[in-house]
Amino acid sequence: MNDKENFDFSDAAIIIKDAIVRSRYQAAALVNKELLGLYYAVGRYVSINSRSSVWGQGAIKRLSESLQKELPGLRGFSESAIKRMRNFYEDWQPVFTNRPLSMGDLVLAPNRAIEQTESNLAVAVSHHHSGELVIDLNLLSRHLNSFTISGFSSGIYPDFSVDTFLRVGFTQHSEILAKEKTLGGRLFYITRCAAEFWSVEALKSNLRGDLYAKSGALPNNFLQALPERELARRAVRAFKDEYLLDFINIDDENDPDERLIEHGIIANIK
Repeated sequence: MNDKENFDFSDAAIIIKDAIVRSRYQAAALVNKELLGLYYAVGRYVSINSRSSVWGQGAIKRLSESLQKELPGLRGFSESAIKRMRNFYEDWQPVFTNRPLSMGDLVLAPNRAIEQTESNLAVAVSHHHSGELVIDLNLLSRHLNSFTISGFSSGIYPDFSVDTFLRVGFTQHSEILAKEKTLGGRLFYITRCAAEFWSVEALKSNLRGDLYAKSGALPNNFLQALPERELARRAVRAFKDEYLLDFINIDDENDPDERLIEHGIIANIK
């Protein structure tokens, strides 16, 4: 037996494993970016049609049911989830397209947001009398890129960026919008989620504890204190609350989902 046959591959396996973990995070982050873009665009489509006279009562529930028929096994598009997509668009669109005068602890005024949204809806509906509207998957990226963040560059949010926003999962975004009503607080939690890879449960705990009010934007050495491989593992775990795989692995009438077939076979065996 030569030296090559005695070679210990443990170190090599660890190196490759760490590369796999980093790659998984990068892949999840890319899918998450697309997912947020989809939800924002769908939110706009639903907002325009449901807030006007185009759709009637109970439309979102019927829409969810129709989607399940079109894409059996689809997750993430329940009635409540679609409403969260609408909120996602309606809460951020006024901020992205009309930067508020005060960027600190500004409480987002519901009336102003509603007025802005209704104004946009009126314009959109006037151009789409039939209720049809193309869903623009690049809308969120354009809004984020054009969003002027000069109010943060010299303030307490120097690390807030387009990338920061897109690295936070939709469930976390929804929790932040529901529980934190100030723009400063929302950006604080988004930044911490992106930098420290908070899970949904960790975010909920910090929201309940009102971490923003207690710590504001005080600096911390969290990232410097953790080794790179542990950061990668936490990054992957941060996405485990999202239905990323379900998002790209749904049934189509011309491309049956293998998991659905497998589940059906197992059910018949039982």
